[in-house]
Amino acid sequence: MPASRKNLQLAIDAVLGGEFEKAYAPLTSAARELRTPDFKRLLRICTAQEVDSQFIHRLAEKGADYCREGDYDAAIRACILVYQLLITQRKAGDLLFWTASLLGQCLSYTGKNREAFDYLEQALSLATEESLSSPYLQECCFRASQVALANEDIALAAKYFAQINADTDLKSLGNDYERFMMDFPIHWRAADSVVEAVIEKFVHRLDDIEGDYRLRAAVRIKTYLSTVSPEQVKNLLNKLRESVDSGSAALDLTARLRIPDTAPRAQVREYTEELHGVQVQDSYRWMEQADDEREAWCQGQNAYAVARLISMERDFSKIERPRESRSVPWIHHDRWFYLLEPPDEPGQSLCFSRTLAGHGTRIIDHKILVKNNEELQDYALSADGKLVAFAVSQGGSDWWTLRIKLSEADADLMEDTLSNIRHSSPCWSSDGSGLFYVYVEGPDFLVQSIRFHLLGTNQSEDTVVFRGKKGEGLSVQLFGDYLVVLVLKTDYNSRIFLRKEQDSTCKFREVLRGVSAYSWIVRISEGKAYVLTNLNAPNFRFISIDLKTGRKRDVIAESGEILSRVAITTDCGMVAAYQWSGRDRLVQIVGDSQVEIPSGIGDASYLTVTELTELTPPEIAWRAEGYTSPAKIYSFNLISRKIATVFEDNKSQENVDEFVTRQIEGVCTDGSRLPVFVCHKKNIVLDGSNPTWVTGYGGFRISASPRYDWSISSWLSAGGIYAQVILRGGLEFGTDWYQRGRLEGRPQTIKDFITAAELLIEHGYTSSTHMAAAGGSNGGLLVGAAMLQRPELFSAIVVRDGLFDMLRYHKFGLAWQWKEFYGSAEDPEQFRMLMSYSPLHNVKPAVYPATLIQAAINDDRVYPCHSMKFAAALQNAQLGDAPVLLRSYVNEGHSATGGNFSYAGTDKLAFMACFTGLKN
Repeated sequence: MPASRKNLQLAIDAVLGGEFEKAYAPLTSAARELRTPDFKRLLRICTAQEVDSQFIHRLAEKGADYCREGDYDAAIRACILVYQLLITQRKAGDLLFWTASLLGQCLSYTGKNREAFDYLEQALSLATEESLSSPYLQECCFRASQVALANEDIALAAKYFAQINADTDLKSLGNDYERFMMDFPIHWRAADSVVEAVIEKFVHRLDDIEGDYRLRAAVRIKTYLSTVSPEQVKNLLNKLRESVDSGSAALDLTARLRIPDTAPRAQVREYTEELHGVQVQDSYRWMEQADDEREAWCQGQNAYAVARLISMERDFSKIERPRESRSVPWIHHDRWFYLLEPPDEPGQSLCFSRTLAGHGTRIIDHKILVKNNEELQDYALSADGKLVAFAVSQGGSDWWTLRIKLSEADADLMEDTLSNIRHSSPCWSSDGSGLFYVYVEGPDFLVQSIRFHLLGTNQSEDTVVFRGKKGEGLSVQLFGDYLVVLVLKTDYNSRIFLRKEQDSTCKFREVLRGVSAYSWIVRISEGKAYVLTNLNAPNFRFISIDLKTGRKRDVIAESGEILSRVAITTDCGMVAAYQWSGRDRLVQIVGDSQVEIPSGIGDASYLTVTELTELTPPEIAWRAEGYTSPAKIYSFNLISRKIATVFEDNKSQENVDEFVTRQIEGVCTDGSRLPVFVCHKKNIVLDGSNPTWVTGYGGFRISASPRYDWSISSWLSAGGIYAQVILRGGLEFGTDWYQRGRLEGRPQTIKDFITAAELLIEHGYTSSTHMAAAGGSNGGLLVGAAMLQRPELFSAIVVRDGLFDMLRYHKFGLAWQWKEFYGSAEDPEQFRMLMSYSPLHNVKPAVYPATLIQAAINDDRVYPCHSMKFAAALQNAQLGDAPVLLRSYVNEGHSATGGNFSYAGTDKLAFMACFTGLKN
């Protein structure tokens, strides 16, 4: 008998015997797999036995647990059981409305909106009959409005929304509430008969909405009011004033919604300095310091940008939630751990399950973190699996805080809190008494040290284990008995130090002393360190180093492809991941033989393999994804050679076969090869009229590998073309390719990007009137510089968190570390090279394409003043009619969002679609 059927029978026997406590555990175990006949039978038995309230409450709580885990089907089964029991037994209290609300949420997530309505309306009808009032009743009304809006039944949505008391606090609903309050006005044009009541309640609650949601909501209200008669506006304002007390008399809509009709121009303050005999103007240097004037200018810019972007919105505005994503699970003390990002949560939770592919229990819950504007960044488990140290960032910052708790779902945090940590993973000691971590110190935070924190002590008492030099980055790991410190220098060379962990009197000794290479340890075993290195091997090789004699031996020699990852497996040799020209493949190596491992993904030629790891011998696992293929997690048995799917988001796999990915190649102006990935729908007509989004990066050893992204998928589904240029400065063709893209090679990468855009036109994919270029960070610098050199080549430009002032970039935060890559204006020759392409210093009066400049206010890696100065200069120099928008995002950083949904992606898509002519 299957386990689920056995558990079901145990639960039924216990219920029949009135032993509800005994029924709970087997029933919740079976809840994920209940079939309809079994469910109906169980419901009849529970109803006949008049099960007690405590049992019903526990079942309801279990339904909530399933919902938090992202297992909506199991949550629905549990909640329907509870709901039907409550209805049948006429127990209509808070639990009924809470359960109905949860049902509406889960059913709508799975696309079953009609069923959601049935349960919500039944609960609300019962509330009317019995004159019930409860905060959960209000939430039930909200969910009904939400489902109605999803069905585009505006009148019904307004009806339920009107039943919510004005003083009800629904902020506990988090992003769901804020999105609803922001999205409802989209449909006001179709709901004039109910608009006054909705606006009254909406504006009354406007102060409850935070940040981006509030700004967009305000723009939508003003947009609506501009479409109705002055008499209607006057009547609405009078009603609003009558509906609030005298303390809220400031609720004058004309004052509350100050949205400028034009972008405010920045004040030009003449400032000139001489650098190496050259007079350099910097009219917006005042923007480098945050003050009230800059803040007011930014707010005006943001309000204007949002107003323009909302007018451009198309179907992209509805794509708010990325696909569900999981990391490759790994086993630790009979539990499988992984990171989960459900489709309704733009942030990660740490989960564990008892089986490899099972639904997990949350240890670190994103929904709790997001209330403090925090986002989970990394975690580490103690050797016995009982404790977890986890790192969080706040408001999108690169600075992390470490906390510690028991690795149980509902365990409380311990008192230990560690700060001054920047992008560094913690490492537990082997006995679990404490952990090693990287601390950033010094007046300018330029020196890092490895410290040991003993649990239960204050951070000020932590022991310094290893101190790096100014400008060096550190990381720490434990390999068996050895504590290993990796020292990363600014020129991307690294040094490896190790010592016995327990012997604190022993000095660290260096592995690979006296060489210049980029290396890291993969494993230490039987007195040998296994190291992946580019020492005398630009494409990397895998070597063993005898820790006693220092003797080196090739384990996997360098080849014509880049060796990017190696997993050493038990008794089955090794598995190597190779990369070349943005393509990955896996190979099993046993002795002198090599056998390719099937990727499992649709088009094996264009994929990226990440998180390659050993599971339980003889199995390995990895993630594989492509531009049009959402990530899947696979396991592979190295003996039977059978591949299995561990995880895939079935919803995201839809329509994968309608797209094609190919690589075209051109020739750079210096004769080098220029590969370009191109993705589009099959059977596309190459007549030069296709809206095209071209992007590139070319820096910091980051390869332009095929990765799935919901925004790319949305663009392709709407009929657009996506193109990614492979540029020197990455690692697509080895270390030499990276070296050719830095310092004096930077101007050439900009020329290469321009050549790639011309190549797309030459091949008939698009034309300058249909081509948008977009890039972020170093890619923002690339795209901004290319646009200034060839403004007529593009119809739209989107740059996010870009470096635009290349003469002063090294003066902000930790950007001085990038001198080895970009160079410095302090050097006369490098100054001339930087001046030749620095976007800020190459702006001159001209006709520029439509430009959207996106900046994260909490970006402490590329300071937002880069975007502000560039936007101010470009707006004052624009001679054409195309807009130049500065869009800033609060509570966001360079690579994190504080765990909240970001509109940056939908803003970018809407902007590019508008100015390339993309229809959707």
